[in-house]
Amino acid sequence: MKLLIALFALMLLTVGSASAAPQTHQVYVNTSAVAGQSGYLEFQFNPGNNAQSAFAQLLSFETSGGSLTGAPATAGDVTGALPGTVTLGNSFSWNDYFQGFNFGNSIHFTFLLDGPAVSSPNGTAGGGSDFGFSMFAADQFTPLLTNNPSGLAMTAALRTDGSTALNYGPSTSPVPEPSTVLLLGLGMAGAALWRKKSNRNP
Repeated sequence: MKLLIALFALMLLTVGSASAAPQTHQVYVNTSAVAGQSGYLEFQFNPGNNAQSAFAQLLSFETSGGSLTGAPATAGDVTGALPGTVTLGNSFSWNDYFQGFNFGNSIHFTFLLDGPAVSSPNGTAGGGSDFGFSMFAADQFTPLLTNNPSGLAMTAALRTDGSTALNYGPSTSPVPEPSTVLLLGLGMAGAALWRKKSNRNP
């Protein structure tokens, strides 16, 4: 029983300490249905009304069978270029990274959310900020692999309390973080030990 209490305390400590840390999310995109086609990738990070300062970073961009094409078009507070690190701030109303792309079987990238809105939310901001990932056909307008008319394949809404609401479309899915896998493993180990002890003491 003491072991279970210790495991749950560790889980709560891990979750609590992560609330003020940068938020990192890994995204997998299945693009096999459009493999061989040329088109565009779009990343944006835009603030709501009087949103607190924050930024999104694209990290570890990889593709299976695909390739980046041409120079990116950017708008607003954007620095860097794929496949390297791209940083999108929220200091302008429209912060956008638009990149030509030859689609392969899949895309994998990590995005990080940080800044005062994440590390120390003031609770008085009028709105949060929204991160979005989209894919378009070669005409730059036709959305690909999504049922969202705006072309959004996944979104992350950074709320005024520093939490994030993630929404994945049919072609995108989250990749579990190592800390999540660790917590799951600890929970399963604790449950197994509890069952073992119960079987010994009918």
